[in-house]
Amino acid sequence: MIFDLDSSVVTVFGRQENAAVGYNPRYRGKHPYNLLLCIEANSSCLWDTDLRPGNAGTWEGSVELMATCFVNVPPDIRELRVRADAGFGFNTILEILEARASQYAVVARLIQASKRLLPGLRYESVNRQWEWPT
Repeated sequence: MIFDLDSSVVTVFGRQENAAVGYNPRYRGKHPYNLLLCIEANSSCLWDTDLRPGNAGTWEGSVELMATCFVNVPPDIRELRVRADAGFGFNTILEILEARASQYAVVARLIQASKRLLPGLRYESVNRQWEWPT
C-alpha cells in the first residue's frame, strides 16, 4: 500500500459552519476549510480525511489522521509506503513512521539556516540513478 498524505484548502462562500479566515492563496480574506487527506495511491481510494477550519494550525490533527490510517490497514499488507507533504513533516509523525517500519518520503520545510547549507553539500553516487549527500 502507498499512502499519500496531503493538506488542501477549499474555499467556501457564504456562512458555512466552522469555516474561518486562514491561509487561502487564491481567495485572500475568504473563509476556507483546511483539509487533511489520506489517499491510497494504487486504488485512489480516500482512506481518511479531516475537515478543519481554515485557521487550523499546519500540523493540527495530522497525528490523529495518521493513527486512523494505520489502524485501518488490513493485517495481510506486507509493505507500507507513505508520501507526505510538509504539513506532516515534524518529529511526532516521523517517529510514528519509524515505529511502523514503513518506507516514507516527507517534504521538509526549508528554513534560511538550511538554505545556507545546501550549496556546500557534496553528493556521492549510490547507484546509476541516485546520489546521496555526504
